[in-house]
Amino acid sequence: MNCHLEPHQRNFAFTTQNLRLASINMFKYTRASITRSTDSKTTFNTVTKGCTRRTAARAFYELASLAYNRFLNVRQEIPYGDISIALSDSGKSAKL
Repeated sequence: MNCHLEPHQRNFAFTTQNLRLASINMFKYTRASITRSTDSKTTFNTVTKGCTRRTAARAFYELASLAYNRFLNVRQEIPYGDISIALSDSGKSAKL
């Protein structure tokens, strides 16, 4: 299976928040995954399925950045367990 976490748009400008392009691409991909789900959330394992460890580590960093900036709500029930991801109120209203 192929990893789909490659940048979607290289020339995208985002001025509302101080986010990196990689964070914006991660947000777009995660938002699309959440939109496709029936329960309005997804998991980190689902988002990074088929990715190399390096790409998954990079995605984890971007996920942490998005959670810190309150675009995503993340929850991990047990240590080293899967991470549940949902859009926050800011993420739902983000115009990306």
